[in-house]
Amino acid sequence: MPTHSITKTCNDGAETIGRAVVITADGADTRTIPVPISTEVAISIVTDVSQLKSFFMISDKNVTVYQNAASGGSPAKTIVLLANQPWEWNNLSGLTNPFGSTDTTGLWVKNFSATDAAVLKIKQLVDATV
Repeated sequence: MPTHSITKTCNDGAETIGRAVVITADGADTRTIPVPISTEVAISIVTDVSQLKSFFMISDKNVTVYQNAASGGSPAKTIVLLANQPWEWNNLSGLTNPFGSTDTTGLWVKNFSATDAAVLKIKQLVDATV
Protein backbone atom coordinates (compact mmCIF):
# COMPACT_ATOMS: atom_id res chain seq x y z
CA MET A 1 0.00 0.00 0.00
CA PRO A 2 1.24 3.53 -0.72
CA THR A 3 2.49 5.29 2.40
CA HIS A 4 3.45 8.80 3.50
CA SER A 5 5.70 9.16 6.52
CA ILE A 6 5.61 12.72 7.85
CA THR A 7 7.93 13.73 10.67
CA LYS A 8 7.36 16.84 12.76
CA THR A 9 9.78 18.03 15.42
CA CYS A 10 10.30 21.09 17.56
CA ASN A 11 13.57 22.06 19.21
CA ASP A 12 13.75 24.98 21.64
CA GLY A 13 17.48 24.55 22.31
CA ALA A 14 16.87 22.54 25.46
CA GLU A 15 14.75 19.70 24.17
CA THR A 16 13.55 18.16 20.93
CA ILE A 17 10.06 16.74 20.79
CA GLY A 18 8.23 15.24 17.87
CA ARG A 19 6.93 12.19 16.14
CA ALA A 20 6.48 10.53 12.79
CA VAL A 21 3.01 9.93 11.42
CA VAL A 22 2.50 7.14 8.89
CA ILE A 23 -0.50 7.41 6.58
CA THR A 24 -1.50 4.60 4.23
CA ALA A 25 -4.04 4.38 1.45
CA ASP A 26 -4.61 2.26 -1.62
CA GLY A 27 -3.92 5.01 -4.17
CA ALA A 28 -1.13 7.54 -4.62
CA ASP A 29 -0.46 10.46 -6.94
CA THR A 30 2.93 12.15 -7.20
CA ARG A 31 3.62 15.14 -9.44
CA THR A 32 6.61 17.32 -10.26
CA ILE A 33 5.50 20.44 -12.11
CA PRO A 34 7.95 22.93 -13.62
CA VAL A 35 6.56 26.46 -13.50
CA PRO A 36 8.35 28.86 -15.86
CA ILE A 37 9.10 32.49 -15.06
CA SER A 38 5.97 34.73 -14.88
CA THR A 39 3.66 31.87 -15.85
CA GLU A 40 0.50 30.13 -14.62
CA VAL A 41 0.33 26.36 -15.24
CA ALA A 42 -2.82 24.21 -15.20
CA ILE A 43 -2.45 20.84 -13.44
CA SER A 44 -4.81 18.04 -14.40
CA ILE A 45 -5.51 16.53 -10.99
CA VAL A 46 -8.84 15.30 -9.66
CA THR A 47 -9.44 14.52 -5.98
CA ASP A 48 -12.58 13.39 -4.19
CA VAL A 49 -12.02 14.98 -0.77
CA SER A 50 -13.97 12.19 0.94
CA GLN A 51 -11.22 9.81 -0.25
CA LEU A 52 -8.24 12.08 0.54
CA LYS A 53 -5.91 10.74 3.25
CA SER A 54 -2.79 12.89 2.80
CA PHE A 55 -1.82 15.92 0.73
CA PHE A 56 1.68 17.39 0.67
CA MET A 57 3.17 20.05 -1.58
CA ILE A 58 6.33 22.11 -1.66
CA SER A 59 7.92 24.50 -4.15
CA ASP A 60 11.51 25.62 -4.44
CA LYS A 61 10.32 29.19 -5.13
CA ASN A 62 7.37 31.30 -3.93
CA VAL A 63 4.22 30.35 -5.89
CA THR A 64 0.46 30.58 -5.48
CA VAL A 65 -1.77 27.53 -5.99
CA TYR A 66 -5.44 27.86 -6.94
CA GLN A 67 -8.05 25.10 -6.58
CA ASN A 68 -10.64 24.54 -9.35
CA ALA A 69 -10.01 27.80 -11.26
CA ALA A 70 -7.18 29.90 -12.58
CA SER A 71 -6.09 33.06 -10.78
CA GLY A 72 -8.38 35.22 -12.91
CA GLY A 73 -11.44 33.08 -12.13
CA SER A 74 -13.09 32.16 -8.86
CA PRO A 75 -10.85 29.56 -7.18
CA ALA A 76 -12.36 27.51 -4.35
CA LYS A 77 -9.12 27.91 -2.38
CA THR A 78 -5.97 29.98 -2.78
CA ILE A 79 -2.75 28.76 -1.18
CA VAL A 80 0.35 30.92 -1.01
CA LEU A 81 3.40 28.65 -0.89
CA LEU A 82 6.64 30.18 0.31
CA ALA A 83 9.86 28.70 -1.05
CA ASN A 84 10.82 25.42 0.61
CA GLN A 85 7.98 25.65 3.16
CA PRO A 86 5.80 22.53 2.95
CA TRP A 87 2.01 22.71 2.96
CA GLU A 88 0.40 19.52 4.18
CA TRP A 89 -2.63 17.88 5.65
CA ASN A 90 -3.41 14.29 6.61
CA ASN A 91 -6.42 12.52 8.05
CA LEU A 92 -4.55 11.69 11.29
CA SER A 93 -3.68 15.34 12.06
CA GLY A 94 -6.85 16.11 13.99
CA LEU A 95 -7.37 19.13 11.73
CA THR A 96 -10.23 19.70 9.34
CA ASN A 97 -9.44 18.94 5.71
CA PRO A 98 -8.38 22.35 4.32
CA PHE A 99 -10.21 21.59 1.06
CA GLY A 100 -13.44 21.24 3.07
CA SER A 101 -16.13 19.47 1.10
CA THR A 102 -14.99 20.84 -2.27
CA ASP A 103 -13.61 18.16 -4.58
CA THR A 104 -10.61 19.19 -6.64
CA THR A 105 -11.20 19.24 -10.39
CA GLY A 106 -7.87 20.88 -11.19
CA LEU A 107 -5.11 23.02 -9.73
CA TRP A 108 -3.38 26.05 -11.18
CA VAL A 109 0.02 27.24 -9.99
CA LYS A 110 1.29 30.74 -10.66
CA ASN A 111 4.88 31.88 -10.52
CA PHE A 112 4.93 35.65 -10.11
CA SER A 113 8.74 35.84 -10.35
CA ALA A 114 10.20 37.61 -13.37
CA THR A 115 13.62 36.04 -12.76
CA ASP A 116 13.26 32.49 -11.32
CA ALA A 117 11.49 29.41 -12.62
CA ALA A 118 9.92 27.21 -9.93
CA VAL A 119 9.34 23.50 -9.39
CA LEU A 120 6.22 22.44 -7.48
CA LYS A 121 6.05 18.91 -6.04
CA ILE A 122 2.75 17.35 -4.97
CA LYS A 123 2.14 14.03 -3.24
CA GLN A 124 -1.31 12.81 -2.28
CA LEU A 125 -2.77 9.59 -0.92
CA VAL A 126 -6.37 8.58 -1.54
CA ASP A 127 -8.54 5.58 -0.88
CA ALA A 128 -9.18 4.81 -4.52
CA THR A 129 -12.06 2.43 -3.77
CA VAL A 130 -15.24 3.64 -2.13
